[in-house]
Amino acid sequence: MLESLKDLYVSYPFLPVAEKPAWFNHIKDVRLTVVLDAANAISEYKNANNVRAWLTAIDPSNSVATFKVQCLHFGITDMEVTANLMRWEDGSPSIGSYTLVDDISQLPAITDAEYELNPDVLLFMQKAPVMYYENQEMPRAIAVKKGHNVMASLTPNGIELFGSPGVGEQRYTKLPQGLYTYDNKKSLGVSSINGMQNMVWLTASFPTKIQTESNAGNRVTLTISREKL
Repeated sequence: MLESLKDLYVSYPFLPVAEKPAWFNHIKDVRLTVVLDAANAISEYKNANNVRAWLTAIDPSNSVATFKVQCLHFGITDMEVTANLMRWEDGSPSIGSYTLVDDISQLPAITDAEYELNPDVLLFMQKAPVMYYENQEMPRAIAVKKGHNVMASLTPNGIELFGSPGVGEQRYTKLPQGLYTYDNKKSLGVSSINGMQNMVWLTASFPTKIQTESNAGNRVTLTISREKL
């Protein structure tokens, strides 16, 4: 029977096994840094044991260890991650992956192994979303400013767009260059924004939501915010 924190302590960074190899004691800590693409998590994996890592190989001659990482929330099943073997007296690096050991010479050469690690060793980082316009990557920053008939402002929960005749920069006098919409998208949802007819539609997917409030005088307030995870 697993004796909870006691067994985890004597095995860390590995999960307890029936027969612990002697070289387990020479690996003091592991950190595996994994960079995820910008994407929403798959909800069906929210409450299951699908974030895991295994040590699969050790190459003492080249001072490197190889690991397999699983994170089904983002479609990762068998991602290979390598981490340099480093003496723990020298300290750990501030970024990247590492394997801290007390004596590299005491580690055997291992291939095709599968020793599961405590998930605490995993550090996940996610890339920022990238915006494209006509197949060209846009600058990785979103500017908030008032437009034609719309006042934009930041709120504690997201971005608020306040639209009404007479606010912002008044009506468009001509269609901005490069702005267009496909016929099958016209007349869907919002029918007029900034004085333009059938040119705008708003959609949102988790973790973003859009709330609409209608006020007197044909004023509409749109609040774009993040859902609670």
